[in-house]
Amino acid sequence: MSYPPDVLTFLSQNCLYTIPPLFILTGLIMAVKQMWFGRHSAATEGEVIDLRWRMGGKGGGVYYPVVRFQYVDMEQGEEEIIFVSRYGSRPPSHKVGDHVPVLYDPMHPTNAYINTFGARWLLPCICVFFGGVAALVVWTPMFSLFSR
Repeated sequence: MSYPPDVLTFLSQNCLYTIPPLFILTGLIMAVKQMWFGRHSAATEGEVIDLRWRMGGKGGGVYYPVVRFQYVDMEQGEEEIIFVSRYGSRPPSHKVGDHVPVLYDPMHPTNAYINTFGARWLLPCICVFFGGVAALVVWTPMFSLFSR
């Protein structure tokens, strides 16, 4: 099916205008989820016991810390929880044996984060920042048309 050039131009321009708010909204949703998690979580200290390498595109990859911490369950006593951080980096942000601050959900202790800026806030900040930059780039020409 072939579309006339005017329709394609209209669709591509109007779709472009939706990208900045999607980035900003995604970043804000992630930030609100992190704020909620921070208010409803328990804090402890964990230890990095391993670094898990995951391949990425074009032969690259990143290291994800594997963290162990002790969780006290009222019914079962003390349990050892091991989780893989959702935040990876290259070079690795931690070394095996490092002690790191951990936030975890007391109802589901395997839902845990290393409590650092990079692990909790970097991705929401990047989404909001790039959404703002994209808004300036995409919307500034549109506003200049209306000011004439």
